[in-house]
Amino acid sequence: MNPIDSFLAAKTYAVAGDSARQHKYGNKVFRGLVATGRETFPLNPVAEQIEGHTAYPRIADLPVVPNRCQSSHRRR
Repeated sequence: MNPIDSFLAAKTYAVAGDSARQHKYGNKVFRGLVATGRETFPLNPVAEQIEGHTAYPRIADLPVVPNRCQSSHRRR
């Protein structure tokens, strides 16, 4: 299985660095995963909700262990 198929075959996802701003990459990734019916959790240390979903400050705070985590942080 190629890396993209492997990533998309997961059942649960977390998007680290998700943003409430729709033009940001993390938000686009999050909306794309949600739109396909995948269980997806936004990770953001300051937001309470993103796109109507509860945002979690840390991966350890999630109600389940995600199969995949997409990091959307920019390098500084």
